[in-house]
Amino acid sequence: MLRKLSLFIFFLLFISNMALANNVTVTNVALQNLNSTNGTIEVKFDLNWENYYSGTDGNSQPYFDAAWVFVKIYRSDTGVWDHAKLISGGTVGDYSATTKLGITSDGVGAFCSPGSNQTLIWNYASVPVSMTIASPCVVTYNSHNLAANAEVVFSTNGALPTGITAGTTYYVKSPAANTFNISATPGGAAINTSGSQSGQHRMQASSLMFPSAVQARVFAIEMAYIPQGSFSLGSGGSEISAFYLYPTTTNTYTVSSENAITVGTTNGNLYYPNGSGSPGDRAGPLPAAFPKGYNGFYIMKYEISQGQYADFLNTLTSTQASNRYPNISSYRHTISGSYQNYAASRPHRACNWISWADVAAYADWAGLRPFTELEFEKVCRGGGIAAVANEYVWGTIDAPVAATTISGTENGTETITNAGANCAFNNTTFTGGDGGTGPLRCGIFATSSSTRVTSGAAYYGVMDLAGSLWERVVSVGSSAGRAFTGLNGDGFLDSSGNANVSNWPGTNASGTGIRGGTWDFGATGARTSDRNYASGNDSPRYQYYGGRAVRTAQ
Repeated sequence: MLRKLSLFIFFLLFISNMALANNVTVTNVALQNLNSTNGTIEVKFDLNWENYYSGTDGNSQPYFDAAWVFVKIYRSDTGVWDHAKLISGGTVGDYSATTKLGITSDGVGAFCSPGSNQTLIWNYASVPVSMTIASPCVVTYNSHNLAANAEVVFSTNGALPTGITAGTTYYVKSPAANTFNISATPGGAAINTSGSQSGQHRMQASSLMFPSAVQARVFAIEMAYIPQGSFSLGSGGSEISAFYLYPTTTNTYTVSSENAITVGTTNGNLYYPNGSGSPGDRAGPLPAAFPKGYNGFYIMKYEISQGQYADFLNTLTSTQASNRYPNISSYRHTISGSYQNYAASRPHRACNWISWADVAAYADWAGLRPFTELEFEKVCRGGGIAAVANEYVWGTIDAPVAATTISGTENGTETITNAGANCAFNNTTFTGGDGGTGPLRCGIFATSSSTRVTSGAAYYGVMDLAGSLWERVVSVGSSAGRAFTGLNGDGFLDSSGNANVSNWPGTNASGTGIRGGTWDFGATGARTSDRNYASGNDSPRYQYYGGRAVRTAQ
């Protein structure tokens, strides 16, 4: 069909780079069944990964893994990658509150099970646009080919300029190659705008032609579903600045809803000591909108890998990519290259040297969001599971065994061979493989037969939350962190390559901290409830900083 329509289409695909424990693959990607009347086309793909699993937590709630799938589109005539708007109609249905699978209501992506010949519907007639606040308003969408009086409808995840209403039909006026004005009636006066605007605006225009040359990339990130339910904060042990139920430091605090939580020195409140590091201001409350981990959410099973980060860079503009590229080759960081040609020689390895702004941008670009330190403890400990004093992420007080020896070429199949190793910590210089000091392959301790302890896994099967790289989290220890409302990303960044979602901590990292330890830190950082640097506000790139993201379940 595409051949008959004389469309010149390139097909690219994304193959995730986790081996053994992950190895997500997206294959046989194709665009098919163009519907020029509806402005849609199918994106077909096969999806699979190894060692998928399911279980029931301490609250008798089911958990499982799934893939977060989203599509990026490149138009050669504009030279810009767009995040595809997905709608119902393919084999992947709308998001189901029962299965927790399907296309999300914002059309940013879909949670999918493994399977062949899956299809998503890309609404190519819904495109990102910019608008001016001017008399008259100017709408920009490069090479739009819209004729005068063509009907257009606008939507936004923020606020449109005053004078334009979402969902209202407008008409193209005075079209130029890349811009046009709009009127309320065919041939009417151009509309003026005022006030302010925010967020990403989209235009629906049924007369938009399918691009003559397009690349489609299907991305898949393996996620774990964390079900709704209560859980414990703090372990009752001696961890630095751990949460507790005031006034007794050995009593854990139970999160039993997403309602506001009072923080302070009144019996029954959430509180934490003022330790030697940066635990936070011990103020509050935690507003109802602040994600506390009670409601269900998805989390990346693995830290952002160097291959994933390189793929991210390759879909940005030159300016965006320049601002997001670490350009560092030490401590086992292997990403190099230039605009639209970045690559990691060790794509399976966890990505270090990324700042808070880098992690937030990746999350927004992928349609995900940062996660809070309360969500961190939920993922580590599990819902409905009694805390164990001084427990590590793998649920026992058994101290970690540091990885020291890498066996095999570091091509995604390498393993750690010293007996009992289940964590990257203690600033080890590795023997074997590439050697050196720094992060390892994501999920390297997990195999098809490993246990939670031997793989160093958190309760829900999430890997590398202890050691490896510090987890960047939104902190409860500052007003900037407590203002976080958990909005998901929309797939778009600002012109500088920064996340632009309302109420996320900004590029200066105010309101953020780190949890979980790192490869160059001692064993205590791997304890679930340790909060030594939970409110550090540390924005720069360092060799021991990485990240991952989550998405609020609907």
